Amino acid sequence: MNELRYHKGDLFEFVTCGDTILHVCNNQGGWGAGFVIPLAERYPRTREVYMEEYTGFGSLGTIQLVHNGYGNPMVVNLIAQDGFPSINRRRALSYDALCICFEKVVTHCAPCRIVMPKIGAGIAGGNWRIIETMIQEILLPKFDIVVCTLK
Repeated sequence: MNELRYHKGDLFEFVTCGDTILHVCNNQGGWGAGFVIPLAERYPRTREVYMEEYTGFGSLGTIQLVHNGYGNPMVVNLIAQDGFPSINRRRALSYDALCICFEKVVTHCAPCRIVMPKIGAGIAGGNWRIIETMIQEILLPKFDIVVCTLK
């Protein structure tokens, strides 16, 4: 039986080469705040692939599988954030797009341990309880999952 666990600490000190890291990206080609900053510092190829394959607004619900070389975890860019939050729209995360992304992860990723921050619940403005339920329903049947938090 797969399990969903929480780990308090730095994701990058916890993740191993056999793991897959999931994180949410926007559909506007913006890469400059939140988790993507340390992610790109550690695995620059992740940002390069995002920028090379960025296709704009039609990309919601797509994923990018980024292989970062032998001995490093794979990173999956989940294009599930529609633009950016604003005063008038606090949630840029698309739950529908995130669901589609999760279904694609199930289809395209080999069984592994998935390690992630609380995806979609930070800058994207999503509700973690909703996201956690989606994780349990879609990803947990195939993967062990660890959610890392710094606090």
